[in-house]
Amino acid sequence: MTFEPAPFPDGRRALLALAVLGALALLLLWRLFSRPPDGFSFVLLVVILGLLIPIAYLAWRAWACRSLSYWIDRNAVTVAWGPFRQVIPLDKIEQMTRDQATRSFLERSVAEQGLSYSTWLTSEGHQEGLGSWFSFGPYLGRSAGLGQRLFTSLASSAPIEQMILVTPEEDFGISPADPDRFLQAVEAHHQLGPTRLLSLERHEPEVLRSDLWHDRWALGMLGAGFLFALLIVGVLMIRYPSLPPGFGQPADIPGGLAVLLPGFAVAVWIVNSIWGLLIYDRHRIGSLFLWTGTLLVQLAILVSLLLMTAV
Repeated sequence: MTFEPAPFPDGRRALLALAVLGALALLLLWRLFSRPPDGFSFVLLVVILGLLIPIAYLAWRAWACRSLSYWIDRNAVTVAWGPFRQVIPLDKIEQMTRDQATRSFLERSVAEQGLSYSTWLTSEGHQEGLGSWFSFGPYLGRSAGLGQRLFTSLASSAPIEQMILVTPEEDFGISPADPDRFLQAVEAHHQLGPTRLLSLERHEPEVLRSDLWHDRWALGMLGAGFLFALLIVGVLMIRYPSLPPGFGQPADIPGGLAVLLPGFAVAVWIVNSIWGLLIYDRHRIGSLFLWTGTLLVQLAILVSLLLMTAV
């Protein structure tokens, strides 16, 4: 059985903000290609690239909020949001609280830390006033300390309005739209008994489990390669303001080599970055060599471009 979460506007708000930023990015992109490359064009390029970060974030939050749902079968309650799946076996659930029982549970658990419930809620990201407009699904996928235990909120509403599933290892807050029917379904499936035993686990895309996200050297090299490529493009745009739209070849550089160099630098970064990412988990050293080579090539290109365009 599938249960929808209690209604909340965060997914729609994220989509609206995404549409506004997307339209702004397209407008700036049109402006960029409708004028000759110069210093201002480079600023436009940087702004467009900077907008990709909030656009990606908004797309992720819209997906997560709009896809939140709760599945119940004879084996487990499964919470789905975005690409994630949290499996909570029915035989692991020791207690389910709601309404006043939830508040009492939270206050009792938080008191173990010497805090009041309101203080705990504020410290864990509760937004009020203007801040709430920039928060999309703040109680979805958020883990925090609750007394001596771990509490994970997988809900569309604040903890005090959630139904809490208590297990020996971790507590989970959910917010089904019809809590009475949800409780009846859990009880009915529990009485039928499991068809197989499951463990408490979270499923996520394999790419998110890669050691890459904890490797500062690798992330630094990828970021440095991107910045070098951007710098090389910026040097050309700023030093050749007379280039026509479309980045044509400057007449005073034989063969248009000055224009080809930035394109080559960007291509090297893209190809080597993708190649290195594909082999990282099996050959970390090979990936680091690839990305180091990328930086060396880009450095040589930058120096060559500066010398070729020197006044």
